[in-house]
Amino acid sequence: MKTPLPNRQIKLALWFMLYQVPLDVDLENDFGWQVTCSNHLKWHWKAFEALRKDFPRHWWRMLDKRARRLAYAREHGGRCPSGWTPPAPGEIERPAPVVALMRRCKTESQRLICFLKHKLPHQYGG
Repeated sequence: MKTPLPNRQIKLALWFMLYQVPLDVDLENDFGWQVTCSNHLKWHWKAFEALRKDFPRHWWRMLDKRARRLAYAREHGGRCPSGWTPPAPGEIERPAPVVALMRRCKTESQRLICFLKHKLPHQYGG
């Protein structure tokens, strides 16, 4: 059976939970933040609860991205750049996010460190 595609409201709710809710919050068990998200989006709680049932693949993908962002934040000093999620294991890292990270760096040495840390496999023959 084909899964339904999420509409704009569903995508907005997933984006809000991914990037606006603090990373250390457990969205799976902390219903307070889910209520906060539903209030912010002006949804009824029942409609928000249906999000998990109607779009389970998207819900788990959002939780996976949150876990990757949290792991990156713990590894790199408690913060993950806004609007960016580290690639999943086995996923090819595209150059656009690395370039965006490099633009946020203040000094040339920070840019070089960022470039070397996120060097793409095909750039060194791997």
